[in-house]
Amino acid sequence: MNSTANTVIGRGSVNNLNSVKKKLAAFREDTGPPAFVYNDLEREYLLRTGSVVLHELYFDNLGSTAKPEAALRNLIGSVFGAFEIW
Repeated sequence: MNSTANTVIGRGSVNNLNSVKKKLAAFREDTGPPAFVYNDLEREYLLRTGSVVLHELYFDNLGSTAKPEAALRNLIGSVFGAFEIW
């Protein structure tokens, strides 16, 4: 992640994922809760994992210095006057 703001947002996702991991670990030690609770935690684990991965990909791509292909640069330039202005 590139900046402090991005790190804070990403940290929330990671904290949520860690919370679910702890709940799953506690559930595995206690056989009392019903199976649907475990299934719900597994679904939430997948959701939170996806959130962490997507946050990382999104913020990593914000700082890219790569330039788009010439055709896209020309199209953007025709709309904004120059690609660099955009």
